[in-house]
Amino acid sequence: MSKHKKKKSNSHHLDKVAKAQHRNEHMRKVRKVLEAINCLHILPWLPDDNLERMYNRRIRTINVNIAEGDVMPAGKLKWIRRLISAMLKRTEIPLLPGGKTVDLDTFFTAGITVYLYSAGLRFEHYPKAAQVKEALMPYELETECKGEAYLHLRQIAFITSLMMTDLTKRIYWATVDLDGDDNQRIYAHFMKWHSAPAVKMHVKINNENHIVYRVGKPEYQDGIKWLQVYDLPDLFPGITTHKTLDVYIQAHALNRLAERLDCLTRERIMMDMFASFDEMQMQLSGNTQKLLIEYRTNNIRAGYLLATVEGKKLIIRTFLFITQSATPEGDALHKNAKLHRDAIAFLNFDRLSTFMTPEIQENKRLRCFFKEAGCQSLLELNKIFADKDITITKHPNTTLIEDYLGIDLTKEFIEEEEPGENEDENEEEYETGDEAESESENEEPALEAEPAGEADPNKIKEVVIKIHWTKRIILGIITYSLRIFDLLATQNVKSSIKPGVKNYTDPDEIVALDKDDKFSSSKLSPTGRFFGWVIVLTLMISFTIITLPYYLIKRLIKGKKSQANLMDYRQFAGGRKRNKGRK
Repeated sequence: MSKHKKKKSNSHHLDKVAKAQHRNEHMRKVRKVLEAINCLHILPWLPDDNLERMYNRRIRTINVNIAEGDVMPAGKLKWIRRLISAMLKRTEIPLLPGGKTVDLDTFFTAGITVYLYSAGLRFEHYPKAAQVKEALMPYELETECKGEAYLHLRQIAFITSLMMTDLTKRIYWATVDLDGDDNQRIYAHFMKWHSAPAVKMHVKINNENHIVYRVGKPEYQDGIKWLQVYDLPDLFPGITTHKTLDVYIQAHALNRLAERLDCLTRERIMMDMFASFDEMQMQLSGNTQKLLIEYRTNNIRAGYLLATVEGKKLIIRTFLFITQSATPEGDALHKNAKLHRDAIAFLNFDRLSTFMTPEIQENKRLRCFFKEAGCQSLLELNKIFADKDITITKHPNTTLIEDYLGIDLTKEFIEEEEPGENEDENEEEYETGDEAESESENEEPALEAEPAGEADPNKIKEVVIKIHWTKRIILGIITYSLRIFDLLATQNVKSSIKPGVKNYTDPDEIVALDKDDKFSSSKLSPTGRFFGWVIVLTLMISFTIITLPYYLIKRLIKGKKSQANLMDYRQFAGGRKRNKGRK
């Protein structure tokens, strides 16, 4: 048998197949647009030459490319194209008020193609051309929905630019134009990406050299908008004499924003920072010349940008979360619960993710505690953000938090209700209160049988809590004794931390402490080392003696529960055996 050789594929034939598939995809989008504007019935009325002309003069997909004379890595350009394509296909808009929706990718291709075809129908004279023109007229005259589509495109370009922009390296922005070749009648939206290097400067702050970066907001179609602050001398006399100040930021502040707003994306953090400057609200930090600029997310205060004025520059030094010291809410938290900087960091109260977790949101005791401290705005953010907008990797231990704060676990915390609720129920209680009291006087209290040999759980709980607090006190004594010993025995202590002073309300000390400054204990005298170890060993022995009954009581409680469970099981098993014997 002769072998049949495979024929080589004809490139011309493959081109025809690809063009037919592309034409079918285009017609699918046209049908989708006509269905959304309630004009699907006109499709059989369109002549074949009109459909062919509509396909040849169609608006192409948005073309994403680098602006002329600009430079961008090839991998980043591919990433931008994939991201924008996904956003266009995911975002939907109505083509008529209250009508069906289509995705932006369909609108910017088939939607505008149908609009241009409707505008050119006055030159057509085929049968039923007038009926087609009349059916498409509402869509042709509609401008609000088209404006909404371009507004979404502007937002997509802005979000993408924020995802790419790094204020310490390079700033990106996009321009979009509808352009094409008039001879070949080929048109498309061209999105061109531009970039500029970050503006970097060296300034002196407190006689120390620091690197700062100018804050620029990437604007769609308009390039970079450099942030400025106006009329500051009128608001805070004596802080500066310059009417206009350029805004700069330290890399340290950008790191603190990402660290403390840990469940938000980078573009969300940048967007909220620019929005906070658009409607800026600021105040002085105590009696200092530092400024606290409110940082808001979804118009809810989440913290403050700590800034100072140096010449003609407003420099953002760091970001303070709303619970931290040197903020009004942080001072209230310290006053109500005696929480200092180390405790806030230990409990993760300086992280937004802590307040976005269901453990905090569903705990009424902690919710009331934070409301009393003036931090209720953090509890409102969870209702605004959807699950897809935040990322939570660590969940707090509410039992540890309640124990540390000393919240009474037996006390019932009732959140305040809005006025007008449950008024009828309260009136009924007042009316029937005397009757209920007289009935309770006549009734004898019911006594519950307590199992023999079982300890009172309330007394055991009190003993365990007392021992647990004693253990914590001993641990605190050990920690602070070591710090005092380190300060006394150290010959070289960093000047940024004053021995014996815990002033966490000074912003300068906060900025210094944020840089992870630690005590230097590299030069200890032999006598100091000896007495230090004696103190440590003594405290450790005391700690062991105190905590030993704690573990014994826990073991006793566990043994009592196991014994009770064993008795219940024996009774249950004995009952089953007796039932089998009866059968």
